[in-house]
Amino acid sequence: MLVSNVERTERTITTQGEASAEYEPDVFRATIGVQRDTANVRDAEREINSIMNNIVAEMESLGVEVKRHDYSINPMYYNVREGEEQAYRVRQTIQVETKDLEKVNNILDTSVNNGANVVQGLRFELSEEKKEEIQTELLEQAIKQARTKAEATARAEGDRVGKVLKLEIGSTGYMPYRMESMDAMAGSASPDIQPGVVEHSARVNVQFELR
Repeated sequence: MLVSNVERTERTITTQGEASAEYEPDVFRATIGVQRDTANVRDAEREINSIMNNIVAEMESLGVEVKRHDYSINPMYYNVREGEEQAYRVRQTIQVETKDLEKVNNILDTSVNNGANVVQGLRFELSEEKKEEIQTELLEQAIKQARTKAEATARAEGDRVGKVLKLEIGSTGYMPYRMESMDAMAGSASPDIQPGVVEHSARVNVQFELR
């Protein structure tokens, strides 16, 4: 019989527990770069490399970690008329990361002021260490809730709840705080960015013995 997330057999009882909470993020990540649409790839490459070298140097001077470089050249097939040169989209980006959230606005201002016109994937997240710590905490709360449900049902039948016989960890949700792309604002002053909160949740199914 299944009643309110409580399933009971002859000598066992299975209940579900959930826990969720909001936490302050401890890391900021973003993709920053330069993009040009041009028929002269070589000139665009030289310009972009110069801009990106300056941006990387500025990030390093701010103590910001540069995690990854991406580079692409893709042909642009639309609006190409007969006799016209083939145009290409040349794009170079880096992913930056910092745990000093007070640097976020400076990172964005510095990037835009140095020529970045790609500012995407702005997100405030939990570091892996903090994520593991929080998940352990939420799982403990979810298991405690499952036991409370089991004890309430068992008491009504004159039984007591014993040890855990089986534990199934269900979905563990994690929702970072993301922002829209700032591409449209590249070349102008960036807004004041605030970190907000991130949501984390855990769900378990626990089978207890009955005494």
